[in-house]
Amino acid sequence: MCPLEKIRQFGEQVRLLRTTNPDARSNRCRWVWALALVCGCAAHDASSFSFSVSSGGGFTGLVRGCRMESEGRIVAFERRGAQGESILWTHSTDSGRIRSFAEDLQNSGVLGRTVQQHGNVTASIVYSTADSTFVWTWAGSEPKPPTVAGWYRAVKRHCAELKPDSAP
Repeated sequence: MCPLEKIRQFGEQVRLLRTTNPDARSNRCRWVWALALVCGCAAHDASSFSFSVSSGGGFTGLVRGCRMESEGRIVAFERRGAQGESILWTHSTDSGRIRSFAEDLQNSGVLGRTVQQHGNVTASIVYSTADSTFVWTWAGSEPKPPTVAGWYRAVKRHCAELKPDSAP
């Protein structure tokens, strides 16, 4: 149950909102709404997700990748060492292909496994939902399991074929 609903039920139970004085009702409503906002009752889409594929490292520490978001946004990025992510370009597309990639990743069996290998060059997949983040890394330029390696190559190829909508 959403915290807002709990607050509303509590308010009804103790009759905080029932009063003949409209100013008092207004103040109490403001407090209930403020409490609801502080409690973080913002609704989120349970079907929202993102995933990224990236590879790199070596002596430069340069990692390049592509992130796909469930709403249809695709972001090409790069990172150097511990520095933050720099966006190279973005592209908007129909979310159907992105959802298909996500389903293929889920069906690959990798979600139930933990893989954390590191090498001079490292390939990684990051899959995030509203409440979980999965990270897999492999030594080398792409994942080793064939089912995941094929998926990884298909996503990288899809990103490489896109034309950017915008660049910073």
